[in-house]
This record gives sequence, structure tokens and C-alpha cells, in this order.
Amino acid sequence: MMNVMIDTGATNTIITEEALRKTKHQKFTTSSHHTLQMADGIAHLKMMGTVDLEIKIKQMVTTITAIVVKTLFTDCIIGTDYIKKYAVQVHGGKETVTIQKGNQFVTVPMEKQVDRMKIPLRLTESVRIPP
Repeated sequence: MMNVMIDTGATNTIITEEALRKTKHQKFTTSSHHTLQMADGIAHLKMMGTVDLEIKIKQMVTTITAIVVKTLFTDCIIGTDYIKKYAVQVHGGKETVTIQKGNQFVTVPMEKQVDRMKIPLRLTESVRIPP
């Protein structure tokens, strides 16, 4: 099990190197000199490489090429590449997520784990706090 966030604003699926080490996976292909720009236009993530992920949700096995990064505020972000490929539907009122692969559908409940959420902050300007 890992903490996964569905992000309709993320174009790609992203996984941390640490989360990847906890899974059975193919070795990721390394790449250099690539950075990902976050939606705020300020924050950047250094891309370490890509990996072909198998994501198992209940009995359904899905695949996607994910970007590997060093750090992230969650283990994995499911981006619009996966959302489109598997016609993912987020049902806010029912608090469920449905994934479709061909004629097969799987519905899982949403979980709120706000107490475990780690959110990295970055200052846009230097601030000095006097003693």
C-alpha cells in the first residue's frame, strides 16, 4: 500500500524513488537535465528518470509510464495521462473513484489522510526573523 493522490492538474503520473524501492518494478531509466514545473509556476521537481509502473487496484492491473522524482509530498501522483487512459471518474458526493479498463470497472473509496500529509513549502522572498 502507498499514499496516492489523483491530481487532475498534473499532466504526468509521478512516483518517488523511495516509494518505487518498496515495490517490485523494473529498473527505472535515468535521465538528466530535466525538471518538472509545478502549477504554481515557481516550484520545480528534478526528474530522475521514468519507469513502467504496474498499478494494482483490487483485482485490476493497470500500467503507466511514470516520472521518478526524489521527493514529493505523497508517494505517487496519478496524473491526467492515467486518468485519460483508464477513464478515471472521481465521484465527490459518493467519495469514490472508478477506474475502467476495457469492459472492467473497479470502484474504490476515497481516503482522507490529512494528518499524514507532508506539504513542502518554499519562500519566494528572503525573510529575516529577528531574535
